[in-house]
Amino acid sequence: SVATSSMIAGFLDCYEHQKLARLLCDVMATCYHESVRKECVASFPYYMAVFTPRAKYHLYQGILRKGTSHSGVTGFIIQLIKNDVRAALQDGHDTSNPFTAPQLSTIFKLVFTMPQGEQTDLLKESDHIMAALNFLRYLLLRDKRTDDKTGVWSCLPQIEEDFVSPLNGCLRESRTFYSHKLTETQEGKCQYQFSMSSLITRKYVL
Repeated sequence: SVATSSMIAGFLDCYEHQKLARLLCDVMATCYHESVRKECVASFPYYMAVFTPRAKYHLYQGILRKGTSHSGVTGFIIQLIKNDVRAALQDGHDTSNPFTAPQLSTIFKLVFTMPQGEQTDLLKESDHIMAALNFLRYLLLRDKRTDDKTGVWSCLPQIEEDFVSPLNGCLRESRTFYSHKLTETQEGKCQYQFSMSSLITRKYVL
């Protein structure tokens, strides 16, 4: 067995570690067997736990930069990052820990993003978006503006530009689209009722 936090970032020079992390993410998303997918989800945090914070930081970056094949996997990775940030904050503000400021800003850019801007498919990306919103809420509640140990307050304008604003645009577009569809449906129903009423009237008049 391998001790927790025993594998330093230098081990990532071995391509096999990065490849294994990617492979586990792919299995989580695409394997046809539910039991295998669940086993991967359960095993992945234990695999990541053997790495030091800096090594995990680099692995997370690699996964998020290349993207995952399913929004749910991205959301899962964001949850793991949130757990590492929580652990870093509990240990105090150690600037050598990459899950605090200023290094965390690089992760923020990968987490708080809308893949296609205001044209992003909200349903397809829902797991990613919900996990990112949950993470942002945690950061803003946990990290005081005056402390800014994670750097979230310093990065907030960029987060609003890259994530919050496009998300609001997507929501407006979706609201407009479904309102239009609802109107069409109601008008179609009214037209159908009018046609049936006219048909019945003609029948009895004749």
